[in-house]
Amino acid sequence: MAAMGISRALSPSTTTPLRVLKRWTSLYGNEGILPARWQMRYTGKALLEQLQDSPTLLWLGPSLGLDTQQGMELLCLVGALLAFSAMVMEGLRDSLVFLLLDNLLLEMGFLAILVAPLSLFRSKSSSKHHDSITFWLVRWLLFRLMFASGVVKLTSRCPTCVVGTFVIEIAVPFLFFAPIRCLRLGAFYLQMFLQVLIILTGNYNFFNLLTIILCFSLLDDDSAVVSWAALLVELGVYVLIIYFTKLYFSVDINWKSKSVSSKTAFTFHQFNHFLKTVTIPTIWLGVLSLTWEVVTAMFKCACVRGFFWKLWATVQWAIFTTAAVGVFALSVVPYTYIDYESNSNVWPVVRKAYETLDRYQLVNSYGLFRRMTGVGGRPEVVIEGSMDKETWTEIEFMYKPGNVSGPPPVVAPHQPRLDWQMWFAALGPHTHSPWFSSLVHRLLQGKRDDPSKYPFSQQPPAFIRARLYKYWFTESSEDGVVREHVRTLTGPLVIWSLFCTGAAICLLKTLFLGSPGSSRPKPAPAEPRSKRAKDPPAPAPEKTERKEENRPSDGGKENSEDRALDSDRSPRKRK
Repeated sequence: MAAMGISRALSPSTTTPLRVLKRWTSLYGNEGILPARWQMRYTGKALLEQLQDSPTLLWLGPSLGLDTQQGMELLCLVGALLAFSAMVMEGLRDSLVFLLLDNLLLEMGFLAILVAPLSLFRSKSSSKHHDSITFWLVRWLLFRLMFASGVVKLTSRCPTCVVGTFVIEIAVPFLFFAPIRCLRLGAFYLQMFLQVLIILTGNYNFFNLLTIILCFSLLDDDSAVVSWAALLVELGVYVLIIYFTKLYFSVDINWKSKSVSSKTAFTFHQFNHFLKTVTIPTIWLGVLSLTWEVVTAMFKCACVRGFFWKLWATVQWAIFTTAAVGVFALSVVPYTYIDYESNSNVWPVVRKAYETLDRYQLVNSYGLFRRMTGVGGRPEVVIEGSMDKETWTEIEFMYKPGNVSGPPPVVAPHQPRLDWQMWFAALGPHTHSPWFSSLVHRLLQGKRDDPSKYPFSQQPPAFIRARLYKYWFTESSEDGVVREHVRTLTGPLVIWSLFCTGAAICLLKTLFLGSPGSSRPKPAPAEPRSKRAKDPPAPAPEKTERKEENRPSDGGKENSEDRALDSDRSPRKRK
């Protein structure tokens, strides 16, 4: 939601923030909405069997004297500390550190283990010829994410997505594997453009930031000059993309009214036929691209000097090639979910391996935000409590739309779990959100440590009801959006804001560029070569000093006086 404000049909109730739900313990603690201990029931099995059934380090809690809630607190603290340390210390950006981190990001977290170097056990100057192979897995993940996201928008028949989204998410991802560098760079800039637009117009927590990180796999360190042939090929590719976009989406530009109109010029069945046609070839495209990276890395290993280092580079190449081929083969199964016929043609061996490792969620299927919700008004569930069924008080959440007197906050990259799930709860019946009944049960129970601002901090409500509202953006007034928001600011606040901003900028300039008044001494300007040629050669003081040092010690005083006179006569001293 943009920071413009929202409007809805107001109910006669007061609003106060429900800050007790901010704490994670209210979600999955021992007394939370869905306690994690329900999923961690000890059945007497061996530790290895428990890890196979549910892979988590929480099974080690009882041996450390910790319950499930305490174990989760410890893991969160250790994970946050390791992540922050890896961010500020280059030496900790190691694959072992990423292995210790809790892989909340699942597939991307697993790929970080393969991409990160083993810098804790080897020098920074050691060769890493397998980097191109592991980085290719990140590029393949980006392709599956973007291509599937564009496909599901068309298969869901969403009427609100624009043509540019389809082009960037369906057509452009094929350029990720282009052998021409300028095509990959063009694809990078288009993907970045889309992600920045999404960040500026919506609250999608860390999702877009992760996608931006994946986009950096399209870059390289090559700075070679682009040839005319490559530029012509790039121009031809973009011309084809524009031509087929105009053909299949009937793009029409009305120069008189300065408007652009479009509509799909193909049917739903035609698009399904397109999916059946391209799904398997895209897999073979991935096979060819991965093979090229593997062969290129192999030749790099063969060029390493020294038998031992060549052997070590070859062993690394073999290990990471095997891991890359395995991850690619497993990803084929969830990737082909976009087409049922293609999914049924996956090799049984690959499918069986995927089913065995599916519990670890190393590879996943994608296709987020297939339909744009809230076009005819954004549905939101509002919870109200009462003591007598007559006076109802709204229980406001911290982040989701509720109180219409102010704009909803921008919380990215933070993801408030409960507020996020409340959005999905409003999109369907309550049976699709079984946790909602547990939330109501906890509100009726109450807690002793409820904050004072919570309307039922002294006594839990006797009745709870949930009402469904629809929210719309507040229309801008005639004065304009900027004046409407600036009007609420006081004069001192504006002045102090500008003063603090200027002071912060000056402080940063001082820290990174040095103090404003200090300047390094400029070297003396060089004399013209012709003038230097006419001057007689200057004596070499260094040689004279070395000869004087070999003299007897009784002439030390005389030598020091001579050196002082020489220094006084030197041109630099006279200046």
